[in-house]
Amino acid sequence: MTTLVWQRTTYSDGHQEYPAVYVRWDDVTAYLGRPHDGDPEQDERLVQGLLESGAPDWVQDAPGWIDEHGWGLYRAGRTCLPFQVLEDNAGGLHLAVFDGDVCIYYASGYEHSPAHLQEDIAALYSGRHPLREGWESDLPDGYTPQQLYDELTSHKHGCERGWEIIADETSIYPHRMGIAGRIVFGLDD
Repeated sequence: MTTLVWQRTTYSDGHQEYPAVYVRWDDVTAYLGRPHDGDPEQDERLVQGLLESGAPDWVQDAPGWIDEHGWGLYRAGRTCLPFQVLEDNAGGLHLAVFDGDVCIYYASGYEHSPAHLQEDIAALYSGRHPLREGWESDLPDGYTPQQLYDELTSHKHGCERGWEIIADETSIYPHRMGIAGRIVFGLDD
């Protein structure tokens, strides 16, 4: 049987963004064996395909949408805070979570605990909030999350390309990843 190809993204209702999954029309057709014609049974097959290919459980009861590019489902009522996973040029992995333009949570050292990074990303996709839930962070005394984020991403140390955003709330970017990023996202060969 064909595995359903899908991607994580976000869905906006014009006021908020929600965690979402999206399947391009070519992948819908490949999975169903024919183009989607609006039949609810096709939707049920796609949801089953999502679950079998590792999509979050919330897709079972999620509202959806279609557009000219594909078919998607979103988790209504639970917003996903914007986040970035960054890999520095020494293989360090960092997670920055934002509220608007402000970094409200920052943690690093995930290269030593890839499963922990995956757990934190899954929690963010499910709508969890690191500050409200008291997630531990390794902030040095006197630093804010924003200061650490700015320090990593600034070019003040003469390093033009000392880091890359390798994932965010909408996608992962394998072409930007070093070895640590590829390991944590299961892309190592």
